[in-house]
Amino acid sequence: MIRSLTQVNIAQKTVLLRLDFEVPLTESLPTLQFLLEHKARLVIILGSLNDPQASAQWVAVRLRDLLKQPVYFWKESLTGTELLSKLRETRPRGVLVLENLKAYPSERENDENFGRNLAQLGNLYVNEAFSLSRYRWASLTQTPKFLPRATGLRFFQEMKMLTFKKPQPIVFISGGVNILSSLNFIKKALEQGNDVLVGGKIADVVLRVKGLCPGKPWPSDEAVKIINSLELTNLKLHFPIDVVVSPDYSGMAYTRISALAKVRKEEDILDIGPSTVEMFGQIIEKAKTIIWHGPLGFCEQPTFNHGTKEIALAVTKNTEAYKIVGGEQTVNFLKEFGLASKMSFVSTGGRAMMDLVVGEKLPSLEVLQTKLKSVYHGKKN
Repeated sequence: MIRSLTQVNIAQKTVLLRLDFEVPLTESLPTLQFLLEHKARLVIILGSLNDPQASAQWVAVRLRDLLKQPVYFWKESLTGTELLSKLRETRPRGVLVLENLKAYPSERENDENFGRNLAQLGNLYVNEAFSLSRYRWASLTQTPKFLPRATGLRFFQEMKMLTFKKPQPIVFISGGVNILSSLNFIKKALEQGNDVLVGGKIADVVLRVKGLCPGKPWPSDEAVKIINSLELTNLKLHFPIDVVVSPDYSGMAYTRISALAKVRKEEDILDIGPSTVEMFGQIIEKAKTIIWHGPLGFCEQPTFNHGTKEIALAVTKNTEAYKIVGGEQTVNFLKEFGLASKMSFVSTGGRAMMDLVVGEKLPSLEVLQTKLKSVYHGKKN
């Protein structure tokens, strides 16, 4: 059974709190405040940034502003025993931020010894990095094996809001540029009998492989295999019927609305067209649950964000539907236009959200459900 932070004893514990530093710190602030208010002696923050070379020192600075109290930063190596000795010697209190875990190859290699060494620093593990749940990294899947553990408040909310039985019919909207993850998401959603609206780079790639429009580059062999298994005649699978094209992404060259068969070799598909917006909108209007990941065009350039914006408005107009959205690009886009607050739930995860809503297993969740390893001896620190 996965336990929430509210179900464990926190008082006088040294807590290892796993965060994703790519997610706004305000998302994890309630969990951090809960730990401090319930008398955790020390909260050691484990976190990662996408860039292994980037320092996490800014996290300590930002948390000082948010918490209005001292927050310490450990910039030295985590591969030796210096930090453990320091903690046992000084028995500090408050909040301590460790350096970016992505800097350590052992973290990404899911090394058990690295995970065990991190576990020695505390006596309670709390995971508040839902967005990283699909990764098998040491601090996510090894460290919690050796400690009593729980989910953070936000993590627990993610599980609750994404896994409950959702009202039918369900419409999935899939866009963005994460080709392989999106293809698996689409295939699983179709197997469950749901409508899937496809746009963005993923639609471009599928239609290219199916020979309906030109384009470049060719996707991986694994992606092609999944694409070949998709039946375009499936009445639940909906692709654009018209698109906005241009010879470059700048928005400075010409743009035009084109049928798929009329796209020229020198042109890129950069948005869905008005007929597609209308068709997708009619399907969205009838949905009782809407789950959306990924923009439907190159929305970084205002010239090509019209389709995504119109679909966002269509989603918000369906006031009776339960609306879930995830993925950094999509969420930021909705925030920019003041539409995020009109969604039922905004997930901190992108691909993790996609996996969970279609019933895929997530490594971080699996380890939170397993029994504690016998090497844990109830140490006090």
